[in-house]
Amino acid sequence: MGTDTGIQTTCSGTFVDSGGPGSGGSSSYGNSENSTITFCPSTPGDMIQVYFTQFESEVDGSTAYDFLEYWNGNSNAGVRDGIYGGSLAAFTHLSTSPDGCVTFEWTSDGGVIDLGWEATISCVTPCSAPTAALADTTTLDICNPNATNPGSLTVAFDASASTAVGTASVVSYEWNFGDGTTTTTAGPTTTHTYTGTPAFYTAIVKVRDDNTSSDPLGCQSTNAVQKNIRILPEPDFSNTPVSYNVACGASVTLTGDISSQTLAQNPPTAVGGTVSLPDGSGVSYTTTLDFTSYFPVGSTVTSGCYPTLTFDLEHSYSGDLEISIIAPTGEVLMVYDQHGLGTSFGDCVNGANDLVPGCSATYTVAPTGGIAWTAAVQLTAPPTVNGTCAVYTGVCETGNAYDPSLIYSSTNTYTALDGADLNGMWTLKITDNIGLDDGIIDSWSLTFPNGCYATLADVTPDLISATWSGGGPAVGAQSTTSSPLVDPGPDACPTPGTCTGTQLTNSPLVGPFLNPGSSTYILTVVDEFGCEYTKDVIVTATCSCVLTLDVVGTDTQ
Repeated sequence: MGTDTGIQTTCSGTFVDSGGPGSGGSSSYGNSENSTITFCPSTPGDMIQVYFTQFESEVDGSTAYDFLEYWNGNSNAGVRDGIYGGSLAAFTHLSTSPDGCVTFEWTSDGGVIDLGWEATISCVTPCSAPTAALADTTTLDICNPNATNPGSLTVAFDASASTAVGTASVVSYEWNFGDGTTTTTAGPTTTHTYTGTPAFYTAIVKVRDDNTSSDPLGCQSTNAVQKNIRILPEPDFSNTPVSYNVACGASVTLTGDISSQTLAQNPPTAVGGTVSLPDGSGVSYTTTLDFTSYFPVGSTVTSGCYPTLTFDLEHSYSGDLEISIIAPTGEVLMVYDQHGLGTSFGDCVNGANDLVPGCSATYTVAPTGGIAWTAAVQLTAPPTVNGTCAVYTGVCETGNAYDPSLIYSSTNTYTALDGADLNGMWTLKITDNIGLDDGIIDSWSLTFPNGCYATLADVTPDLISATWSGGGPAVGAQSTTSSPLVDPGPDACPTPGTCTGTQLTNSPLVGPFLNPGSSTYILTVVDEFGCEYTKDVIVTATCSCVLTLDVVGTDTQ
C-alpha cells in the first residue's frame, strides 16, 4: 500500500511510505509528495488498527516539514484529529470513528527526505461492555473496635452475579475498596481488611471480559456497583468523671453523661499516577481518573460543577504541549495550547532529551479567578540550588518557567464541558507536537465543588441505654434521661442541623462507703446498632484515724 490512495476496505496488509519497506536509503520517501488514503474495516462493526513499527520524517526544532495527518473517519474533511512527525517509537493508532475508518494524508516538502514509515493493518472488534454486579450492596455497619462487641474489620465481597455479553466471559474483577487499596482478582470473590478508624468507605467493583481485541486487558464494564462500609463512631464519655474521692461513711452521686458522635463522609478524591512524556511529534499520552458513582445518577456538567485541574508537570519546552481534559462522554476542554514556546514547566527542568525526569511543579487551572497563560508573569529559571527533588540531581535548565504559585485559567472556556456526564472516566490528554523535548506528569487530580457530588452521608448513632454496675456499695435507683442532640461533632454535619443524636444522663447515688479502699463502677452504653461501650469510674474512700490518750495516774512529790 506504499502508493495506494483512495478508500481501502481491508482488515490486513501493510501501510508504508512511497519508498516501500526497509531501513536503507533506497526506502526513503520522495520530495514534494502529497497523498491521501482511507482504511475501512471489511467486517462491519470492527475498527481499523494501524501498528507503526517505524516512523522517521523530517522535523527541525519546532517545525515539522514532512508529516502524516490523520482523521478518524472515512475522509479528511474538517479539522484533523492529529499529526505524526519526527522520530517516533513504535505506536498503535486505533480508529475512534463509529464507522471504524481512519484517513491519513501525507505531505513532504522539497528538502530533506527520511526513512518514512512501516505499519501493519488489522481490525479489532469493539467492546460490548460486561456488567458488574455484587451479591450484596446493602450498607455494612461495623461496631467500633473500642466496643465490647467490636465488629469484624474483614469484609467479604461477591461479584459472581456479573455477566458478559454473548459468548464472552468475565475473566477479571477490579476492586477499589475505598481506602486507597485496589486489587484485581481472577475469581469473583475476595475479602479486604479495613483499619479500625471510624470512617465511611465505598467499595467498587468493575469487571473485564475475555475480548482483548481492542483492549489487551479485556473489555471493561461501564457500570460500577458499590457497597458502603461504615465503621461506626463510639459515644463521647468526656462529661463523665473518671474518679471520685470520698470520706468513709459518705455517699457519692455518680455522674453519667454520654453523647452521640457524628461521623461524616468526606468528599471523594481521585488522583492519577505518573505518566512519562517521551519526545514525539503529534503523539498523545493519556491518563484517566474514575469518578464512577461519585455523582447522582444522570448528573451532567453545569456552570456550578466545573472541575479544578491540578497537575504535577516537568517539561523543557511548553510550546510542544497541548493539555486537555476529556469528559466521560467525550467532551473536550483545551486547558493549555502551546502558549509558552521555550518556557518550561517544573521547578528544576532537565533540558536533555534523555527521558530522565527533572523536578516537577504543581500547576492549577480553575474555572474562575485564574490568569491567562499568555498574561502570567514567568519565573526565571533555574532555582538557586540544582537538583531540588529526590529523582533529579542534575543541572537545572536556564530560561523562563511558569510560576506554580499562580492559578491559571483554561485556554478554552469551561462551557466546552457543559452537558457532559459527571460519572465515569475523566481523561487528561497531553499531546507533544514538536520533537526534541520530553517530560513527565507525576500526578494529577480533578476537584469538583462539594455540592455536585452525591449526597455526602453521615451517621450519628442514637444512644439507647446507659446503665451502672459493679463497685462496692450497691448502686442506688437508676433513672436514665434522654435528650435530643443536634450536630454534636466532632465531624461537621454535611447539612447543618440534620445530624441528630442523643444525650443520656444517669446519675445514681452510691454509698455509704464504710471501709477505706477503691471501688470500680462500670457505665455501659448501648447504641441503636447494638454496639456496646463501657467506661470505668473509680471511687476511693479514705477513713480518718482519731488517737485518744487516757491518763491512768499522776505522780506527786
